[in-house]
Amino acid sequence: MAFQPSKGKRHRKAADTGVSLTSLMDAMTIILLFLLNQFSADGALVTEAEGLKLPESINLDKPKAKTTIVATTMQLVVDNEYITDASDYMGPVDPTHGFMIQKLFDHLDARAQEQIDLGDGPDGQPIFSGEILIQGDRAMDYTSFLKVVYTASQAGFIKIKLITVEGD
Repeated sequence: MAFQPSKGKRHRKAADTGVSLTSLMDAMTIILLFLLNQFSADGALVTEAEGLKLPESINLDKPKAKTTIVATTMQLVVDNEYITDASDYMGPVDPTHGFMIQKLFDHLDARAQEQIDLGDGPDGQPIFSGEILIQGDRAMDYTSFLKVVYTASQAGFIKIKLITVEGD
């Protein structure tokens, strides 16, 4: 014999069946972890100069903060300090100076000497490593860009890295 349901259960209101906060928290946590995984914590070590179109590369190695040369079709800048305008380095090789850009050489040589004179860093490694980053405009001709690279190498910066934007 079946029992008769109690009269109290028949008159109870249905419980509030809203959205469960637990499932929403789980979904938000998963989304947050996904976004944090995609976010690069390195930040930009160099910023693309205005009017500069960098070439693309598929190399994913991140550059370290070093002395940076920005060579555009209008001017030459080292660590946000104006060095010279394009008339000193754009165009064919000058027969008297060759590939050397004298103003750039003087500035880089002085910077290298400062770092060499500081000696070793706290970790025992020399402060001057000879590394330099070069941002070259995509529209620059090869000879002008080669002058910048040659001058940097003559000033003691022999580990030259070219800055590009990530491409396909």
